[in-house]
Amino acid sequence: MNTLDEAVPASEPIDVRTVRWAHGWELHISGVGVTQCDTLSHAAAMVRDYLGSLGLNAEAELRFSHDR
Repeated sequence: MNTLDEAVPASEPIDVRTVRWAHGWELHISGVGVTQCDTLSHAAAMVRDYLGSLGLNAEAELRFSHDR
């Protein structure tokens, strides 16, 4: 992948894998990167904020999977 536009096509859902760690949750955004949040109730908002900060579609469908 050469650009972020190639990483997440506008019409595709975005897969997010959550991983628990000592201070909250890591949010692994497929093809984009990793961010984090303190509780899962904040995960969608954090992912959307992260996507928006990169100029990506912050309104895309998000598909979450959880690692514990």
